[in-house]
Amino acid sequence: MDIIFLFYGLAFLVMGLVIIILRNNESSLKLTDILWLLAAFGFTHGLLEWTDLWRIVRGDNAGLAATRPAILLISYLFLFEFGRRLVLMSLSADTRVKPAGKLLGTWLYAPLLGLIIVGTAISDQPVLTMTIGSRYFAGFFGSSLAGVGFILYWRNHIKSTSLNHRMTRIGSQVAGGAFIAYAILGGLVVPRADWFPASVINQETFLEIFHVPVQLLRAICAMSAAVSIWGLLRVFHLEALQRFSANEDRLHLATTAGNIGIWDWDIVNNELIFDDSMYALYGIHKEEFGGAYDAWSRMLHPDDCKFTEEEVQAALRGEREYTANFRILHQDGTIRHIKASSKTFRDPHGTPIRMIGTNVDITELKQAEEQLRLFNETLEQQVIEQTRQNIEQERLLIEQSRRAVMGEMIRNIAHQWRQPLNTVGLVVQNISDDFRGNRLTEEGLDKDVDTAMRCVKNMSTTIDDFRNFFRPDKTKSLFKLKLAIDESLSLIEATLKNNAIKVSLSGNLELQAFGQINEFSQVILNLLTNAKDALIDNKVPYGKIEIELGSTGHAGIIVIRDNAGGIPEAAMEKIFEPYFTTKISGSGVGLYMSKIIIEKHMSGSITFRNMKDGAEFTVGIPLMPSDEMKLE
Repeated sequence: MDIIFLFYGLAFLVMGLVIIILRNNESSLKLTDILWLLAAFGFTHGLLEWTDLWRIVRGDNAGLAATRPAILLISYLFLFEFGRRLVLMSLSADTRVKPAGKLLGTWLYAPLLGLIIVGTAISDQPVLTMTIGSRYFAGFFGSSLAGVGFILYWRNHIKSTSLNHRMTRIGSQVAGGAFIAYAILGGLVVPRADWFPASVINQETFLEIFHVPVQLLRAICAMSAAVSIWGLLRVFHLEALQRFSANEDRLHLATTAGNIGIWDWDIVNNELIFDDSMYALYGIHKEEFGGAYDAWSRMLHPDDCKFTEEEVQAALRGEREYTANFRILHQDGTIRHIKASSKTFRDPHGTPIRMIGTNVDITELKQAEEQLRLFNETLEQQVIEQTRQNIEQERLLIEQSRRAVMGEMIRNIAHQWRQPLNTVGLVVQNISDDFRGNRLTEEGLDKDVDTAMRCVKNMSTTIDDFRNFFRPDKTKSLFKLKLAIDESLSLIEATLKNNAIKVSLSGNLELQAFGQINEFSQVILNLLTNAKDALIDNKVPYGKIEIELGSTGHAGIIVIRDNAGGIPEAAMEKIFEPYFTTKISGSGVGLYMSKIIIEKHMSGSITFRNMKDGAEFTVGIPLMPSDEMKLE
């Protein structure tokens, strides 16, 4: 746990630092005006998690225990205010003055703080009550508002502008998702208390159910938020680049119109004349300039004097026209970058007599080039890191999907065991009755024992099937499709029978495919479970699931269809998206991970369509391994 709290707190502190570093006060985006609230949340919440780390490593003390709930409340108030302002900022001006906008007024703080203060005051456990109240009322709503606000702000203020970039889009969406997930994990999963809902939904029951401490998932949300905030705040960099481009356009316009510094050097008499723009470029007044070549050269940066002099002499010798970039020193020590160009005039004998040229201040251009150079140097590493994080996110989604399947399997085991347990109970009762009635014979006893042992064997087989299904085997090999399908069906057999759902398996039952049989079984189980749930939820009187096996070329085809009425039209474009579900208690990762497993892990495909009376899913996977799959 100490490592978890270390990274948990570090992620929030990094988020605060990212905001402080990347926030641009000169930006035209209103988002920059409220980012300090999110940075304050990051710093205070990161400090809070490190106090938990101190408690674990060094032990708790009364002062720290009393301070921690106050820090928690303060951090969540920063987040709540940020989320409230962000959502309001994302709404149109008309919506903000309507009742929907007024719901997010500052009046919310009165009931929010009132509930926390009153609950703490009347509780016999004030520290615990304040902690839970802060999470319920400030943490949950603050995180939710921040998550929704990020998504709305991108959609209403960035999406339709030139700042709509892939990184800002992904950053906004991931930040929104991370804060919404954190609202649930940090705002609803609280320390255990004697009152509802903390007596039911708490950190201890979460660990018992999922076998993962909620702090780990909170830390993942925090790290995702920090990285995504970095991606979102690239909008300021894009805005700066656009400003740079606009400056370049203005510079071109100024050059065309003559709004530049112009100088005229009489070489014969050594008289150098500046126009008013030149005096402004060099930061001097007209009376301070000596009017000779030496007076100009004394304003050059010492490191550029030799190079600039060589370029001037080359122009005088006729080798090339004078064009150079050099630095000058203002009287206050400021360094400016100048771009110079000129035309040399000569007498009939070729002797240089006059040179006329221009100077342009390119300091901003040089600074932007340096920023771009530094950005390009780190871009490759940023891409590698983002790829690593995407892979990690995919791994977490796979684990979440398997946990959801595990929960479903536990319910199925209960169904599978119900009948054998009833039978064993009846056998024991029969033996007891026969014994009391002096009817117990050796033959009858053997028969009853045989019946009971068959039931026990059946129950043991169910456990073996369950254990094999979740065996962490990543080896790819050839396997029979029918075998994988039979294993998946065996896990939900009792539920199918109890709900009178008929399953048919037809086609080429000898087909073999290449891949990880456990992952493929997970996909099949997910599709079968979805079909079963749809049949039950829609109360279809004669429910049926049809499975057909076939092949085309080098691909095996598995078709699973039902008569549950099909997928709603509004959901058809989203069913493969993560966290999208049409079930009341669904996790929304089943079909998403099925698509990942089939398309990325097995180089196959998965599609669906609505039929006359139900949905049909088609899975295509290689029958033989390709060279790419062998190299994985």
